[in-house]
Amino acid sequence: MDSKERYDDLNVGDMLDVSFTLNRTVDTTGRVISLNEKNAVIQLNVNDEKMTPVTGTDIYILGKGLLLNVDDTVNFPNIAATVVTEREYARVDDFLKIDYALLTDDPKQNGASRLELFNKIFGCLPKVPEAESVDLKTLYNLLCQVNWKLDQIMESLPREKASSASSVYNRVNISASGLRFITDQPLAEGDTVAMRIHLPATGSLISPLDLTATVVSSSKSSEENRHIVSLKFTDLSEDNEEAIMKYVFRRQREVLRG
Repeated sequence: MDSKERYDDLNVGDMLDVSFTLNRTVDTTGRVISLNEKNAVIQLNVNDEKMTPVTGTDIYILGKGLLLNVDDTVNFPNIAATVVTEREYARVDDFLKIDYALLTDDPKQNGASRLELFNKIFGCLPKVPEAESVDLKTLYNLLCQVNWKLDQIMESLPREKASSASSVYNRVNISASGLRFITDQPLAEGDTVAMRIHLPATGSLISPLDLTATVVSSSKSSEENRHIVSLKFTDLSEDNEEAIMKYVFRRQREVLRG
């Protein structure tokens, strides 16, 4: 897709309804003030510098079905952003709980199974009880959603860490290829990380996903003593990939519907 095709749905002067996620979802308006071969520059109707989206934030253009990714915010409230093409992995910004730990040993070499490794780091996942009817399954899914919301609340409270694993409940940019989040635990490029990603339950129950990932970039955040970490999933199973993609598409539809 060349630059002309990429920006066919945008014109200088267009007024846009936009949505993006910081520490909360921001719904506002913006005006396209320039277009060039690299990106579109949009003037957001936001005056508070605390609402500046970080580089890499996804911006949803409501009503046009467009997804843009922020390249530059130096001239905020003017932001430069690139349209994300359909050929790229679908991704979304949302608030998720993620448990993670640096892997220093290869479980294949020390004889530990993948399940044993993750249970040792994060604890055993609860087993799904047998449900005798559709109604009971629906009830169980609702209870799982309540439990997930309680986890979010508990994660926001100060607590002592019980193991070497760290947890974040924060804005996460996630796709079937990887994710990006901000953490106070520095990770180095090339590090291998075990992760347990807590996706919200949908019509069919999605248990937490146990994954491994490699750090592809790590940089200091504008927030003091915090780091922006990008990771690429490794050895992603088809089931986990499908679960993530279903979640991303569902969340995108929710955002675009406003």
